[in-house]
Amino acid sequence: MSRRQLRYGILILITCLMPVSQVFAQFGFRIDRCNDSSEVIALFDTCLLSNISPDRYKNIQFDGDPKAVGYFSNGYIFGFNTPRGIVMSTGFSDQLDGYNTCSGQNSSGNNNGGSDSDLTELSNSNITDACIIEFDFMPMGDTSELSIVFGSEEYHDYVNLGYLDALGLFLSGPGISGNYSDNAINIAVVPETSLPVSIGNINCGQQQSYCTSPPGGNNCELLYDNTNQSLGSFNQIALDAYTVPMLIDNETQPGSWYHIKIGIGDGGDAAYDSGLFLEAGSFFTGLYTYTEEENDVNENAFVFEIFPNPAKKSFQCLVNSRIMFIFEVLIFNQYGVQEFRKTFNHHGGQNTYKIEIPNLNSGIHFVKVLTSSGMTRLLKLEVVN
Repeated sequence: MSRRQLRYGILILITCLMPVSQVFAQFGFRIDRCNDSSEVIALFDTCLLSNISPDRYKNIQFDGDPKAVGYFSNGYIFGFNTPRGIVMSTGFSDQLDGYNTCSGQNSSGNNNGGSDSDLTELSNSNITDACIIEFDFMPMGDTSELSIVFGSEEYHDYVNLGYLDALGLFLSGPGISGNYSDNAINIAVVPETSLPVSIGNINCGQQQSYCTSPPGGNNCELLYDNTNQSLGSFNQIALDAYTVPMLIDNETQPGSWYHIKIGIGDGGDAAYDSGLFLEAGSFFTGLYTYTEEENDVNENAFVFEIFPNPAKKSFQCLVNSRIMFIFEVLIFNQYGVQEFRKTFNHHGGQNTYKIEIPNLNSGIHFVKVLTSSGMTRLLKLEVVN
């Protein structure tokens, strides 16, 4: 079973175990919006990229209205493994957090975002209210991935009527040749297809009357209808529908620099907002496994990773190295104060070591490993209590 199928299965299992209204009603979905660009960049740095070593990403840049970006918590309605993350919207992000109305505009109209050439080309529409974040990253493995949910107020009234808010994840780098800026390709596609994620390609048809289920449409099984007033989610999020979690991935070359541009914008007009939800810590660039030939060339090949991240009370350290050595794990808070130190013996190969952290406060910490052979690694860890 693939990771994508497993996530869909978990969402279905939760729904089957108790009435959906009870599942959603017991958790309060919340969005806290950003106020300036520095807050947006810090949010991506500490939330989305928490599983990436700080030396493997750089040049985080934001273009748009900062109030279009926010941090969401208690997002159990989406079915993510981690119910927290980042929302990028075509309006004001915190206005997606609220009561739905079945039909009509229930969140903000336009923000101060402009247009974007890639989103314009992707959607073949005039783009306004664009919200763009981009950065460079160096993958550890041969596949990079990100878990997303897309939702919109344009469901279900404007399906097939030409109003298509645009969503794009534009990836460029070695081995990639596409039609967008820097020869990028759009990897935000409907699972098992090459179709871009959009209202036109994921929908259940046009709603015939208010607060009734739509008749069915393109890839309807990937969409959650939020116009049923009996559902707990109806009282928590203003969007009329949103997708199930989708694992967006693409092949990458380990050790090479890539560029990703994540964007969303209003298509055709500035009304009826859409939102892109990014699961916290889901941007993952893989674990590199050395071949026998590479180990013969570099006897000191060494991989160090931590999971889960975010962590609660404990996490695992994965060490992959052909040689044997003693190593120390040190944990520092964001002010550089050492909070943890422990020594381990690595006997070669790939092994995991459990780290107990019951006394660490919630927030961002840094994990440093020092080996007896002089190798070091530094990773960022988010602790939740």
